[in-house]
Amino acid sequence: MINPINPIKVLCYKERIESAIEGIFPKPITLGLDISNFCNDDCEWCLYRKYKKEHNVNMPIELIKKAIVEAKELGILGICFSGGGEPLMNEYFNSAIMICKKNKIAASLNTNGDKLNEISDEVISYLTYIRISLDAGSYSTHLRLHHPSGINFKQRLQIIEKICKKKLTIIGIGFLVHPLNYKEIYKIAKILDSMNCSYLQIRPLKNIILSKDEKNKVFTLLEKTKKLKMPVYESFSKMDNTIQNKRSFEKCYMRYLVPNIGPDGYVYSCCELRGFEPIGNIRDHHLKDIWGSTKHKIILKYLDRYPNSCPACKYAAGNEIIEKFFINNLAHKEFL
Repeated sequence: MINPINPIKVLCYKERIESAIEGIFPKPITLGLDISNFCNDDCEWCLYRKYKKEHNVNMPIELIKKAIVEAKELGILGICFSGGGEPLMNEYFNSAIMICKKNKIAASLNTNGDKLNEISDEVISYLTYIRISLDAGSYSTHLRLHHPSGINFKQRLQIIEKICKKKLTIIGIGFLVHPLNYKEIYKIAKILDSMNCSYLQIRPLKNIILSKDEKNKVFTLLEKTKKLKMPVYESFSKMDNTIQNKRSFEKCYMRYLVPNIGPDGYVYSCCELRGFEPIGNIRDHHLKDIWGSTKHKIILKYLDRYPNSCPACKYAAGNEIIEKFFINNLAHKEFL
């Protein structure tokens, strides 16, 4: 299986990246669409508590349709339903995916898995993938880290197994490494392998530092998971830079490619900037008039001048690749 999480896929968009490098706003690639800021889990590490409290709404169906249609018109290729909150807390999720299907725009879902039973098979079949955040290998650890108000860990596993058996789409599982769960990495990998899940993604948590001994134990467990049939994708090896927000690139170009819209219609340069100064609101303007607007340019100039204003970023690896391939030509692209 090709690693669908590998940031090297950004190389597929040569023309758009070159426009971004030249300071010309290209057509974005992926829209993060948060249709709910409500959540039925209360994860220990949630970075969006304040933001969700201040913008505690579900996106109405009319605004969902507007966002999807305008994303298509802007040239966006895929919409990731994520959060923010939990997307399935919005009663119109199934309808939202059918609108994506009608407009021939790809869709994916990041979820905590609590309400997976409420998604129709037709919707699941259209989704490119579903990624479920479990972050534990046992009932007790999941309870301690996620504080679920809905169904429990064991019940979520039962639903995941049921969906995996249908083989309707790619089912990936997310695992954020924490001092309270790292010992369960192999345990959950083995469970998911027996259920024929598509893959397990293991990532570091922002602002959570493991001891040297804990990190060594994580690497040992990761080696053990490689013996399983199910692919395990990890970015743990870059953990120190990620959690300490050490920039491994000069300038962010990814924020030209991945807009985010909150459930109240506010538009942000990327998902990492939720709650930062919005660049506009689709209630008031068409998305194509917001993206690349004067306000948008002012905000990006500010972020270029004060890069530490950005939080630790999931797009760091994408920016590294852009600099290595497009700016510094470290791959010597002229020589095959």
